[in-house]
Amino acid sequence: MPDLFSITDPVVCECKVKRSLFVAHLQPTISLDEAKGFIRRINIDHKNASHNCWAYIIGYTGDTFHFSDAGEPSGTAGKPIFNTLNKYRLTNITAVVTRYFGGIKLGVRGLITAYSNIVDMAVQQSSMIEIVRMQKIRIQTDYDFIEKLQYQLEKMGASLSDFIYSGMISFLAVFPLEQGKIIMDYIDELNKRNKLHYEIES
Repeated sequence: MPDLFSITDPVVCECKVKRSLFVAHLQPTISLDEAKGFIRRINIDHKNASHNCWAYIIGYTGDTFHFSDAGEPSGTAGKPIFNTLNKYRLTNITAVVTRYFGGIKLGVRGLITAYSNIVDMAVQQSSMIEIVRMQKIRIQTDYDFIEKLQYQLEKMGASLSDFIYSGMISFLAVFPLEQGKIIMDYIDELNKRNKLHYEIES
């Protein structure tokens, strides 16, 4: 799977095309609720705009996405916004393009170009980071094994947190999925020997 990226901070970018003002708002969003909330906020902040067209892509694989022309002719706004985000292999991002109509119609091709270009400009002004897919595992083990287990997991690059002390010790282990085969082989072997129990968390 090709590398995916996101942006680190919100970006606002604007330009005029034949007297219409286009304003692109880019926002890092890691959930569907965040994406929809951002779209609602822009709609409120720019309630007097002619259109607030949008697209979002969510998830480590970018498999959750949607877009809307928001009243523009079909296929002239939402899809071009989405295609531009996709061109840069972006995910966990929401883009809303606000248009204030300037009195001159742009036509289908003109709209597609305008919406694509303003998002492209905004992306180029952003700071991008590579998305690293993480594996999260809840592990349980005995008190007499915890020190050795903790040492080995951290040595292999896992981050440990959320320790719970009861009859057994429970904690979260988080590590990059692409580099996790060695860690999972180690955990599976210990699980077979009843040295620990684990559950993969979403």
